[in-house]
Amino acid sequence: MKNAIILLVFIALFQSCAITKGTENSTVLEAINLQSSVLNDELFYKILTELEEENGVDWSNGRMDKVNAQELSQYANNMSWLIAQYKEKGIYSTDEVFLWRKWNPFSSTRAVTTPCVFPNCLNTTKLNKWHLKRSKFSFTNTLIHERVHSFGAIHPNQSSRGNECDPSYVAGNLAEILLLYRHNQNLDNYDKILCPGLKSKLIVYGILNTP
Repeated sequence: MKNAIILLVFIALFQSCAITKGTENSTVLEAINLQSSVLNDELFYKILTELEEENGVDWSNGRMDKVNAQELSQYANNMSWLIAQYKEKGIYSTDEVFLWRKWNPFSSTRAVTTPCVFPNCLNTTKLNKWHLKRSKFSFTNTLIHERVHSFGAIHPNQSSRGNECDPSYVAGNLAEILLLYRHNQNLDNYDKILCPGLKSKLIVYGILNTP
């Protein structure tokens, strides 16, 4: 009897950790579709470009070490490279977004993407099933963030604190805020910690209010 119970618990855990299609979750599906709205928004690229010109994005600590150096040398700067990746490679498709449950339910990890290592580049991402109770705008933030990793850029640790100006966090947060703004959502209570340069830009453009 004891062995049977252990077996049932093991089966339940295995099934909950199984990788499934992202489209099984309706909110995730909405987010997959919202990616195009971000990548078709010229203000997204304009703000990213201006932040780079003002040295507002943190590319230090080996964040670009996995990007092919020869490819990177063809661009004026790292942000020009990143914008080109977004425009040329586009969004995650419905076949490239998966759901998976990390073994640790207390982990803050929202997604996992294997960085592109030239010439073998994967184009998939897995969203953590422990963090599915959130909005379509939040999911889009994660997808735009993870897309940066799929291009090859990484950050030195998995905490958002201290990484606010990392390109993946800047792009993801900018995407979410622009979507909220375009959909006439109230941004007064937006509580994510933003890169100071990004926050200043959003205030200048009248998207965020002065605190």
